[in-house]
Amino acid sequence: MSLPVRLLMVLGCVAGVIGGAATLGVKSYGLPTNWLLTGVAAVLLIAATWLRIASDRERGAKEAGPGGGSAGAAGEAIAAIAADVRALRARADSLELAALAAEIDQLVARRIYPVIDAQQSLIASQGFARYAAHTSPWAAGERMVYRAWSAATDGHRPEALASLDEALPHLDEAARSWAAR
Repeated sequence: MSLPVRLLMVLGCVAGVIGGAATLGVKSYGLPTNWLLTGVAAVLLIAATWLRIASDRERGAKEAGPGGGSAGAAGEAIAAIAADVRALRARADSLELAALAAEIDQLVARRIYPVIDAQQSLIASQGFARYAAHTSPWAAGERMVYRAWSAATDGHRPEALASLDEALPHLDEAARSWAAR
């Protein structure tokens, strides 16, 4: 919690205790005790809460990951992943399985994580119905990319290659839906 938030919370609590003392008939020892001070306490605590929420949102945006949670980064990833999968698939027959798994892992970090990071931003900017139009085929393609990685790490080249092939029509459809939004 940041210093301004802590300070507002402490001041709000102190003002509330002092202001509330009059309502309980506690001797104030010359300190101002009234409903106005209690109101000031409430305002300070509300301001502290608002600052805390704003701070948490800002921190969450910074921690969002490689895509930063932006719809723009997600759109770039959706538009580019099919070409990346095609390029990888063209070389996949000659790659060692460990290298293939590593390249799929890098593809996931570069093209899938930005879309995951931006989910809330995409829903907010497009509405759920338009978001679902490209998410459904995207999810199918994403699942096949993960399956290709799993097969490559397990040493099953035919399944890894078939999964990359199966991902392509779904990823192409997601890109078309994204472009048409």
